[in-house]
Amino acid sequence: MAALKRFRDEDNDNKLSWRGEVRFADWMLTWGDDAQTQIHVHRIILARSCRFFLGPTNEAFQGTSTDLGKLLPDTCRPLLGIWLDWIYEGAEAVGTLKDGDLPLLYRMADVLQCPSLKNHMLDLIEKRAGIRDWSTDDWPLLDAIVAMRDADLFKELLPSFPVEALHSRAKHIASEGGVELVAMAMQYLTVEAAPSDAESSEFIVSQCRSYSVGQAVHSRALMVKGEQFRLKVFPAGTHTSGTSSDGQLKNVSAFVMCCRSLSDLPEDWQALRSSTRSVF
Repeated sequence: MAALKRFRDEDNDNKLSWRGEVRFADWMLTWGDDAQTQIHVHRIILARSCRFFLGPTNEAFQGTSTDLGKLLPDTCRPLLGIWLDWIYEGAEAVGTLKDGDLPLLYRMADVLQCPSLKNHMLDLIEKRAGIRDWSTDDWPLLDAIVAMRDADLFKELLPSFPVEALHSRAKHIASEGGVELVAMAMQYLTVEAAPSDAESSEFIVSQCRSYSVGQAVHSRALMVKGEQFRLKVFPAGTHTSGTSSDGQLKNVSAFVMCCRSLSDLPEDWQALRSSTRSVF
């Protein structure tokens, strides 16, 4: 029996793209009066990836183009190619991004309502926020965001950065970002970044679970309103009925001390008992 004829797979040839010879394009992206920024694209791709375009590309409005210059700062224009590669082909088409690209792409994703790109930028920002260039004592990503002088963006991404970065770059933030940005950073350090009661309680309980009564324990550094304090816990015992079915402690007692430096804290149980009159 003769084999049935197979047809050549031409899916790759018909793949929609904004590069090269653009076929089936039905929308145009422009940037103000710049005649060189006239990009032919496909409304179905725009609407699928960015919720902003669900309205403008609706055929009921009879639109034909979107002026991105009215929506985004000029600093985003060089990244149009990266943004389009993302919405057409995904992360694989983008490759490695520079630190300075992340906040700009985040802003584009936020304005154009591209959730997948925004989430990807947040993942990269959180990974790189703690990277320090020891050769220059800089924090590259923090410096890149400060250089944008975008107060709303700075405030939104501020929690991504370690307290150490904000402290060490405070002067740089003031000189490059202005009064508004450094005020945000200082407010975050004195209010938002201060340890919560839950964080301190978690540390206390973990120490009581790990150490025996009277045994020396570790101390923890806490930043409170821009100043460093030390928290030290001395387990004082547990109630006999204070364990749950899984063996975890339910009720613990401890001496807790908070001082400015380790030299102010007793080193052992006996010293604590002789110097402390109250338990709290």
